[in-house]
Order: sequence, then C-alpha cells, then structure tokens
Amino acid sequence: MAYSIIVTSQKFLSLGSVLLLAAFLFLLSYFKVQDSDFWWHVKAGEILLQSGWIHTDPFAYTREGLPYVATHEWLAQIVLYGVFNTFGAAGIVVLRWGCALIISGLILSLDRRRIWPNAFLVAAGFVFVRHGLIERPQIFSNVLFAFSVFSTFVLLERRDSTSRWVVGTLLTLAQILWVNLHGGAAFLALIVPGTLFIQMLVERRSMRDLAFPVILCVSLLAAMLVSPNGFHNLTYVWLLFSDKTAEFIKEWSPQPWGQYVVQFGWLWIAVLAALMAGRRNIIASALVLLSTGVLSRMGARHEPLFLVAALSVTVYQLSFSRSWQDLLDRRVGRTVPLAVATFLLVVLVLGIDAPYRTFLKRTNRFGIGTVEAGKGAYEFIVSQDIRGPVFNTYALGGYLLYRGAPDRRVFIDGRNVDYGYDFLKKALDARYEVKAFTDLSDTYDFTHAVIEYTADTQDGSALDFAFMKDLPDWALVYIDDRVAVYARRTLELQPLIAEREYRLLTPEGLLRQTALQFLTPENRGVLVGELLRAAKDTEKGISAIVLLSLAQSSMGELRTAVALVDEAMRRAPNRYEPYLAGAIAFESAGQWKDAAAMYEEADERARSSGASLRYDRIADVFDKIGETEKADEYRRRAAAQR
Repeated sequence: MAYSIIVTSQKFLSLGSVLLLAAFLFLLSYFKVQDSDFWWHVKAGEILLQSGWIHTDPFAYTREGLPYVATHEWLAQIVLYGVFNTFGAAGIVVLRWGCALIISGLILSLDRRRIWPNAFLVAAGFVFVRHGLIERPQIFSNVLFAFSVFSTFVLLERRDSTSRWVVGTLLTLAQILWVNLHGGAAFLALIVPGTLFIQMLVERRSMRDLAFPVILCVSLLAAMLVSPNGFHNLTYVWLLFSDKTAEFIKEWSPQPWGQYVVQFGWLWIAVLAALMAGRRNIIASALVLLSTGVLSRMGARHEPLFLVAALSVTVYQLSFSRSWQDLLDRRVGRTVPLAVATFLLVVLVLGIDAPYRTFLKRTNRFGIGTVEAGKGAYEFIVSQDIRGPVFNTYALGGYLLYRGAPDRRVFIDGRNVDYGYDFLKKALDARYEVKAFTDLSDTYDFTHAVIEYTADTQDGSALDFAFMKDLPDWALVYIDDRVAVYARRTLELQPLIAEREYRLLTPEGLLRQTALQFLTPENRGVLVGELLRAAKDTEKGISAIVLLSLAQSSMGELRTAVALVDEAMRRAPNRYEPYLAGAIAFESAGQWKDAAAMYEEADERARSSGASLRYDRIADVFDKIGETEKADEYRRRAAAQR
C-alpha cells in the first residue's frame, strides 16, 4: 500500500513538475528578437535559398570579390530565415522554447524517477544562461551538445553491444546535422568517445570494449566532412582559435571571476556534492564537467555548455546516491510538506529570475516582437535616397543588410574572422579616434555614416564618435535614442543637409540632456524645432520628447510639458525618464504632491534599471508636503550615493 502511494505520488509530482518547468521555460523564452547578429544570419538564409550557395561575400563592399567565409552555419541560417519569414518573432520565441524543452528533457531523462525536484534544479540553471537561448546558430549547438552528454551517460550504463551501436548510429546522424548547423562546433561531440575511452581504460576493460569508443570517434570525425563545406569546417575552427579578432568580441571573453562565482558558484557546489554522493563512473563525469568548466572560463558564450554538463552530471550522480533516493522516498508520500516544498521552489526560481525579467520589461524587450535599433535610421536613408559607400558601426551592419536590397552593402557587419584583425581594429578604433575615422573615410570615400552611440555612459566618459560634431565635412541629419546618421558635405547631399542638419542637437546633448544649455532667447526656437523633428522621426524613442518636456518646464509651459510626458509614457510606460520629467514639471510649477508621486514612480523604475536619481532633491519635495519619514529615507540614500 505504502509503495503504491509513493509510486502514485511520484507520477503526480513528475507531471506537475514537467508542466511547471515547461511554463517557466516559456517565460524565459518570452523576449523580443534582439540579437544584432540575427539579422545577417536571416539575410544569409534568404540568399542561400535563392542562390543555393554563397561563394563570394555578398554583404560588405569592403570585402567585395573575396570568398565568403561564414558558410559553416548555412543550415542554421536557413532554419532561422524559414521560421522568422513564416511565423515572425512569435516563431523565434517558440523555437527558443522548443530548444529549451529538448535540453531539459534530455537532462531529466537521466533520472526519470526524480523529475521532482530535478526540474527545479534545471529551471534555476536556465535563469543564468538565458543567452544560451538567443536566436543564433549556437542555440542548435546547445541542443546537440545536450544530446551528446546524454548519450555519454547512456553508453556508460548500456553494456550490451546492440544498444551501444544504436546510440552510436544516432550520434553519428546527429553529428552530420550538427556540422551543417554550426560547423566546427560539432567537435564538441568528441566528448562522448573521449570520456568513454578514458573511463574504460581506467576500469581496465578488454580491447573489445575499447574498440567501440575508437570506432565511434572515427565515425564522428568522418561525419564532420558530410557537409558542403568539407574540410572548411575544420579550418574554420583553427581560424576561430588562432585569429586575434576574438579579443574584440565580448562573448569570446570570460566573465570577471566575481560575476562568474555569483552566477555559477552554487552549481559547482551542487555538482561536486553530487559527485561525492553518487561516485558512479566518476572519471567520465569529472572529464565532462572539467572540460566544459574550462570552456566556460575561455568565453561567456560557452557557459550554456557548462550548464548542460553540470546539470547532467548532477542528475546522473544523484540517481545513484542511495541516501538521496531514500530521503526523497520518505518525503514523497507526505502531501503537505511536498506542497510547501514545491511552492518554495517555484518562488525561489521565479525570484532568481525576477530582476532580469524586470529589466526586460523596463527596456520594452519582454514579449513578442523585435528590437530594431537601426529601423528609423534605415528608413530615413531610404526616404531621402542617400546613396554611396556607408560607414556603419559593427552591431548595425546585420540589420542594415536585412532591410536593404541585395546591392545595398555595408561597411562591416557582425562577423569578425572574415574581416581580420587589422581591419576590425581600425573599424573599432574609429569609435574614439578621429584619425582612425578620417583615414577610413579617405580610403572608402564614405558619403554617409550610420552610428549607434553608447547609451550607458553614466560615468561621464565621452560617447562613441563624440568627435563627429567637430568634423567640418560632416553634418548630423538624423538622430533618435540610439542611432545617428551623418551626411558628408558633398554636392549631391547639400540640399538634404540644408534642410535637415541639426545645428544644436547632438547625440551627447540628447542622451545627457546637455542640449538644454542652448535654451537661450536667441537659440530657443531652433532647439525646440530640432527636438520636435527628432521626436517625430522615431516611433518609439522618448529621449527627444523627455528633453522637450524639460525645456517646456523651464519656460513655464506646464500644460505642454505634461502632455509631452504623457506621450513619452505611452511610448515607454516602464522607463523611468518620463516620470522623472513629469516630476520636474510639477516641481517647477510648485505642485509638490504631484511631483512627489511622480518622483516615487520614477524611483521605482530607476532602481530596477540600475539608474540613480537626485535623492536630495526628492527629499526636499517630500519635506514640502510634510512627509518627513520619506524625506529622511531619501536623504540617507543621497548620503550613500556620495
């Protein structure tokens, strides 16, 4: 009877845990398409379907006539294009969710009796590697790597030859798929025969047993060549690890140790404790763990691989820990403690994820849709029929390619190895060094520049391309919250410049609101007109509207200032800036209660986004309405701010 209750409870718990995990993984996947590389991958998929293959570079005029190098991801690009073209951003969300479900299912299958509480362990792990679900070819590598790790532990347990050859065949087929989805990343599958061989060698298995991992290794290596790329997949891996351009790419660098320990320290503790408790095939388990652990310290992009390995080892080892299994068996039949434990686990996982989910909402990235930083700039260029060689910043190239006709090429896009160290260094140095930019301009004869300027510069350091306002040959003709377009003063573009040039407003002046210094009687009309044009040019941007509201407040135009605040709130209801502008507007009119309410709304949103406000100023407002306790609280925060 007791055994029957335990079995029934386990089935109920397993089903409930699977449903909760599936719902949580959907929540993790429910963010907008935002990766800058996604766009050139989709464009490549479109070209591949139209032409069959890409031989010479179709994207950058700076590489015209040169071989197209990034062919190793051809199948992934076709899949991404097909999903996005057919189902839009919703299809990408479902694709992410499906990949997360497969990875989780493979990990949990290592101990099917203990879906609860392993499902919550998997959920907690995914919180810290949401970037493993980003819409790029790596997402397929993460799935296939999970299958490889799963196969490793299956093969360690299956001693009969039939089962081993079935799994080996499936691995080889998966390897063929992998090498076409993500090229040389398929080398990671060699973890299977490698760990098997060493584990068997330590156990002093017979030569007949050792033959299997050797044959499997040869099979997987041969599968690496079953691709239109042939040997190129192997040479591209060499390029990735030998080319110095990786130093420019953030994801190819490891996180600082402190950050890494905060995110993954608990997982290291859990997996090491599981190893000590289970002690099953410990050599193979340790090799899987250490190899991916080393990779995770070589680059942040490898952290999802470590997550998969660590969770798999933990679940596998705990399945052989008698003390752990006995503990769970004693608890399974107790309804109330189980319900409480499950509730606490749900709250814990949701709590861990809450800060990032709030960040997504505050930045309008939560949900289904796309984040298109270059949308307004691209549409402006097309509407004004600006032609000729473009200079664009690194992250914008992919989007410009996606939106443009096949003959509208870019200066650079999201690739790195293809361009080489020297070229990429010059392109990135041009962010801060005026000579680097002018040298490139002289070489390629740019007619216009599309520049994404840095928005997170709270420390007062210079913005990217701050020198552009001082170059006499260039005029700012378009600006929004993230991107500016400059036109070169050529004869062809002179009519556009005469009509559209910003004479007072700059990216720095818009971002840091220093443009208000021009709010003098002689410049007021020009500045207000430029802010109105900047606000009109972008559908979702709020910086120009907020700045315009502050300008109206300083001129005593409360009604206009509040109307502008309402428009900014409509565009970005979760950003703190509109509420701060509203507070300043009411404060300037002496409406202290309204100002205090707005300051509180701004403060709530600012804290979740990492920004800080003038707390001493807020304290003075609360003093004026007699709320001394809140005033004292804000003064304490102001003191801590110093």
